[in-house]
Amino acid sequence: MKNNSAQTGVSLFRRSLAFAAFPLLGGFGLSGIAHAADSAADTSTLQEIVVTVTRREESVQRVPISITALSANDMTAGNIKSIDDIALVTPGLEYAIPNGYSSAITTIAIRGMNANTGPSVVGIYLDDMPISSRLSVYTNQGSAYPFVFDLNRVEVARGPQGTLFGAGAEAGTIRFIPNVPSLTDYSSVARGEIASTEGGRLSYETGLAVGGPIVKDEVGFRVSAWNRRDGGYVDRVDPVSGSIISPKANSNGKTVVRGALAFKVGEGVLISSSVHYQRVHQDDAQRFYEVFSNAEAGVFHNGVLLPEAWTDHWVLPSVKLEAQLPFAVLTTTVSYLDRDVTQVLDQSAFVCPGLGPTGCGNPLGIGYPASPQDVAYTPTGLSVKASTAEVRLASNKQDARITWVAGLFYDHRVQKDFQTSYDRRVTPSVPTSLGALFQDQHEVFTDDQVAAYAQADFHLTDKLTATLGQRVAYVKVTVEEITDPRLAAIDGAPADATTSSKETASPPRVALSYQADRNNLFYASFSKGFRIGGANAAVPFPQCPQVVPPTYKSDYVQAFEIGAKDTFLNGRLQVDTSVFHNVWKNIQQFISLNCGPFGYSVNAGSAASNGFDLSLRSVLVPDRVRLNLNVSYVNAYYTTDAYDAFGHILVGKDDKVGILPQVNAPWNVNASIDYDYPLQNGEKLHARAEGNYSSRSPGPFTTQLINSTNTYPLATPDPPTHLYNARVGYTRNHIDVTFFVNNVFNSTPWLSKYQGYAISNLLTYTTFRPRTIGLTATYDF
Repeated sequence: MKNNSAQTGVSLFRRSLAFAAFPLLGGFGLSGIAHAADSAADTSTLQEIVVTVTRREESVQRVPISITALSANDMTAGNIKSIDDIALVTPGLEYAIPNGYSSAITTIAIRGMNANTGPSVVGIYLDDMPISSRLSVYTNQGSAYPFVFDLNRVEVARGPQGTLFGAGAEAGTIRFIPNVPSLTDYSSVARGEIASTEGGRLSYETGLAVGGPIVKDEVGFRVSAWNRRDGGYVDRVDPVSGSIISPKANSNGKTVVRGALAFKVGEGVLISSSVHYQRVHQDDAQRFYEVFSNAEAGVFHNGVLLPEAWTDHWVLPSVKLEAQLPFAVLTTTVSYLDRDVTQVLDQSAFVCPGLGPTGCGNPLGIGYPASPQDVAYTPTGLSVKASTAEVRLASNKQDARITWVAGLFYDHRVQKDFQTSYDRRVTPSVPTSLGALFQDQHEVFTDDQVAAYAQADFHLTDKLTATLGQRVAYVKVTVEEITDPRLAAIDGAPADATTSSKETASPPRVALSYQADRNNLFYASFSKGFRIGGANAAVPFPQCPQVVPPTYKSDYVQAFEIGAKDTFLNGRLQVDTSVFHNVWKNIQQFISLNCGPFGYSVNAGSAASNGFDLSLRSVLVPDRVRLNLNVSYVNAYYTTDAYDAFGHILVGKDDKVGILPQVNAPWNVNASIDYDYPLQNGEKLHARAEGNYSSRSPGPFTTQLINSTNTYPLATPDPPTHLYNARVGYTRNHIDVTFFVNNVFNSTPWLSKYQGYAISNLLTYTTFRPRTIGLTATYDF
């Protein structure tokens, strides 16, 4: 009776919390309106989503991990197309829009764990294949993110997933799960979209996916192709006169092609192979200059001397074997990632302040070029070649007292980054046809990882389960730094320097979960995650009289979480809550040197991340009205001071984690309400309204520290933001036509403020895409 009373009390608390959250929706100021769900879907209760984050198929409501799972219907309803859209509707996940320095720089964080150097703290996967990249000082291109056309679902697991997913899953994982070939049924979808952005060019999209059996019950296929063009709205102007050179220049194109085959081999054996190709091309910079722009009036001007063109394309072939054994499911996956990124930058904003107190002589200030002759042509590039293999066994006796999964993992990853810079007035002793060469550096990281892991669920009673997991990973990192021999002879840098490091990591997971009944799950867990360390190349001497540590180690997170997943009202209301405390140690920090374009990484300082996540899904009126509410709060801050070898402070105790503008907002809220109005003969009208809110970080920040290499006195955090979207559509048989307005109130706040050079007055920003009105047509056949 005591346990039952406690359970009832907690359930009543959860229910009160859920309904207390409803008034928050009033702040979004939009009346009810919703999505075109699959006409065959049951809308009287919430859709069950099956996930595989535990390496076996389970309902998301039965997994004792804080997870957001977006189904294909969820993504269609919310007009979700990319990682930034996913971040808006996922508690605890933040994706930073392109930085004010470069339109290619992005950072991603879960629960406030934000890193501006080294491997990603969030594991990015296409199905079981890792596709994350390092953040290098030379390119800072970030990871590749699949677009969502023809995906089955997206899974975002919050908290370290180091036991089952290994290095790089330090803060959590994001898995993009594509649709697979069917051996029994045909399915297909075609989609088209056209839209107009206020003050910008037209955008359009086309997509087609087809799949089904080639030989029924034996061979199946699925192919898809998707293309999108987003029209530009930022003009490129002359940085002296401000006159427009290229109007609406920041258009971009995206293409995704995927093909897959599946073969049934004998009884219980399925072999599937796939190839995923993706390409993104940005025509020019998305950032804009403060001095030439008026965001409130819809005027966005960028003053770079060269078009900031950026292309990112990658291909991922893979083969998977799944076999039903008498005691377990055997899964073997082999994949190869081939990614290449190129970008052209104008670095005059960095060269001009280094020429003296007047810079290049522009009356606007020291950071501005005075003529086209001041251009600092800077091509950069990234290449990733990665071979990955995994073999695992997962027990298939679901009613057994012990269920388990165990596997072996191998990853060989080579990432090459380069930056070459030219300017007519710098290092004139090394001339080229483009000007004088003043930087030409290549950095090659080779990461090797071999790991074994196992995790078991001990079902102590019908309701109480203990989970124990362990991974043991051996990692080796080799870094090669290559400098143009002509520059090496001038500045004393070694032309070719190689360093390596080795270490072993063993992240565990311990959890206790209580399935009170089929509708209520409570859990507590401890888990650990890590990301691979690395090695530093030597810097020139005596130009840089700095003692550089040859290696730096993995940093790691210890995470404590308490959560609940509750279902009420006969399956019409789900409330998922979690409270967490993370301790991040030996954080990888990058130190810039003032003796040239050099730097190195060290382990310095610790941080804590505390907060909660709330996700609420409800069918308010069966077959008519649905509600989603996502709320997250995080306070991520450094718990110790950290210094470089000269005593310069790197981070201060209580500073927020991250370097402006990539500092996470404490509060994020997303709410949406959907309304369906049935008509005759299966037809219906549908509508949706959605609101998003992010708060302003109060600081303090590392960029405000005195005597720090990261001091940027003009840097400020993003302001509070509000973003609203609305959709209304009509569905008849297999055809749906939806009219939408994104950014209903044309909110264009000044975001991602970037100073770039501590003594420069040149400030750049980004913003939301201005109000966009469009029409989407979808045909299922």
